[in-house]
Amino acid sequence: MKNKNGIIKTIAYWIFTGLLTAMLLFSGIGALLKFDFLVEAMEHVSMPFTIMPILGIAYILGAIAIVLPGFLQLKEWAHVGVFFAMVAAISIHIMIGDNLETSFGSILLMLLNVTSFILRPANRRYRREVLAESKVS
Repeated sequence: MKNKNGIIKTIAYWIFTGLLTAMLLFSGIGALLKFDFLVEAMEHVSMPFTIMPILGIAYILGAIAIVLPGFLQLKEWAHVGVFFAMVAAISIHIMIGDNLETSFGSILLMLLNVTSFILRPANRRYRREVLAESKVS
C-alpha cells in the first residue's frame, strides 16, 4: 500500500499529465485542421503553414506516447520533444517582442510537461542501467 505522499504524487502526476496530453491533442488536431487562431498565431510569428501538419502529427503522437503504458524511452523522448518545441515557441515570441500573455500557451504547455516529467512514477521512468542488468540475466 502506498503512503499518503505517494498517493498525492500519483494523483498530481495524472492531473498534470492529463492536462498536458489534452493540450497536446487539442493543439495537434487544431494544427491538422488549421484552426483559425492557430493560423493567425503562425502568421504572427512568420512561420510557414507547411509546418502545421508536421507539428500536429508530432503533438498527437507525443500525447499518445506519454499516456500509453510501456515504451519508457519513447515517453522520455516525447517529453524532451515537447520541451524543445515549447522552448523554440517561447524564444520566437521573445525575439519578435511579444509579451508573456502572447506566450502564455507555450509557457503553460512547457510547465505542464516539466511537472509531468518530474512527477512521473517509477514504473514510467526509463533507467538504462536497470534495463541493461535485466538483459544480462
